[in-house]
Order: sequence, then structure tokens, then C-alpha cells
Amino acid sequence: EQDLYCNATSEFNPSSSGSTCSDSTFTFVVNDTHVVDCLGDFVCENSNFSFNQDSAINFDCDSEAPGTGGGQGACNNATINLAPGACFELNCIQDDDCIGLVVNLFGGKCYFNMFNQEN
Repeated sequence: EQDLYCNATSEFNPSSSGSTCSDSTFTFVVNDTHVVDCLGDFVCENSNFSFNQDSAINFDCDSEAPGTGGGQGACNNATINLAPGACFELNCIQDDDCIGLVVNLFGGKCYFNMFNQEN
């Protein structure tokens, strides 16, 4: 189940590549379970995402997801706002997918996962 699916190629405008949900504002007003996938090159860059209280959110950022052609910065410089009681799981799959990303807790909780990291 997905509330917002942003990939490297727009389903509405197939000639558009990348940035399908960038420079945008998304507000999820129902306290429920939400799934946001940002898959591809800069697809959610510079966007704002706000979630209502007591929501449960799974948020994936993967610039090199299968079928996207690869890239970088899926969620760079994005801002996430969590109302009280919201529980947020952020998955940054590539090491450059969440550069400059900010999570404003406002009473919410955040769990952060990084994959494919070089130590």
C-alpha cells in the first residue's frame, strides 16, 4: 500500500524524468498508516511532507531503485514534519539519498535506517 509513489518517470508525463515530487508540499491529514516511496534521481528533493498526529509512516528514499536508471539524492533537502504521536520510519537506501533532509519532530518519533553504507 502506498499513499505517495514518486519515481524517476512520471506516470502522468512519461517524457519527464526525475524530480516527479520535488519542490512540492504534501500534507497527510488522516491519522493512519502512510507509505511514501521516493525512488529515483532527486525525485523528492526540496519538498515538504507533513503528517497528522498518531500517524504511522514508512518513508523510503532510494535513488538507485530498480527501474529508475540510478542516480543520487532521492530525498535531498526535504523537510518532514511530524505531529505529536506520529511514528516515522525513514529508510535512506543509498549514502547520498538524504543529504540535508530535516525531520521536525513536534512530539513525533523518528527511526532512521541507512543501507549500503561504506564504513
